[in-house]
Amino acid sequence: MAAPFEILLDVDRDKRELHDIADSAFELVHHLERQLSAYIPESDVCFINATAADRPARLEPRIYELLKTAQRIHRETEGAFDITTGPLVRAWGFFQREGRLPAPSELEEARERVGMEFVHLDDETHSVRFAKQGIEINLGGIGKGYVIDRVVESLRDWEVRCALVHSGQSSIAVIGKPPAVRRAEGWRLGVADPRDDKQSLGALTLTDSTMSTSGNWKQFFKLEGKIYSHIIEARTGYPVRGMLSTTVIGRSAAETDALATAFFVMGAEKTRRHCEQRDDVGAVLVTGDSPEQIAVHAVGCTLEKGEQEQWTMLGKN
Repeated sequence: MAAPFEILLDVDRDKRELHDIADSAFELVHHLERQLSAYIPESDVCFINATAADRPARLEPRIYELLKTAQRIHRETEGAFDITTGPLVRAWGFFQREGRLPAPSELEEARERVGMEFVHLDDETHSVRFAKQGIEINLGGIGKGYVIDRVVESLRDWEVRCALVHSGQSSIAVIGKPPAVRRAEGWRLGVADPRDDKQSLGALTLTDSTMSTSGNWKQFFKLEGKIYSHIIEARTGYPVRGMLSTTVIGRSAAETDALATAFFVMGAEKTRRHCEQRDDVGAVLVTGDSPEQIAVHAVGCTLEKGEQEQWTMLGKN
């Protein structure tokens, strides 16, 4: 998943047991990466991409439910989140992390192989079938969050009541409150400034919640003064412009991971309308065509100001 995973545990129990808890969680992370990665030829995702256009591919129930979640979020965001954008990601060079401007013919050919309407899920057999050759799925926009959710489940099975889990600091989950300040309302997590990810725009306070961030400051390329982000809108085939970062808080890391990408595509106004219809999701969006002129929008949450040293600086991508 091209990201480090880290678990912070409260030292409120036997040290050997803490190591057992962490070892069990990291073993789960490695297992799930072997299922979800588009870069491991033996993964479930690569199996799906190689076979589902020819015959239904039966899936483990949990992986099938993950695809159902991706399908639901695609529908609820009117297509802004789409796990079939792989051909476009490849055309723009981001799959190889070597961004480039594709030829119009190459881009058009890639767009012909994108669309969730070509992904058919069968609830009875827990299988997926592609209705068109060349379709592929990539769970990069939801997979790390899903792994974090599974790790949190594992920690709760061990009766862990205080923990923080993050993947590359772009998706985070917290259990309980931080151990050093028991009277605190929750974990205060910094929202990275897209102009300098060592600095913060402010902090969000979370308890038993998740937080995910998408931004264009790590994976992008610049050509003739224009910045091309790795986040591509499936409906146009082009990288999103006018957005710098999105941070989403909620109860499921898989969902906040996916919504961070979706809100980046949707923009500030559509995101505001989406969040106003829900009481379980909040977002901080940074908009602007250049780092010199930005606007920060907090929807359904409170972005706290103050000294950066007072909170944990997470939320980078």
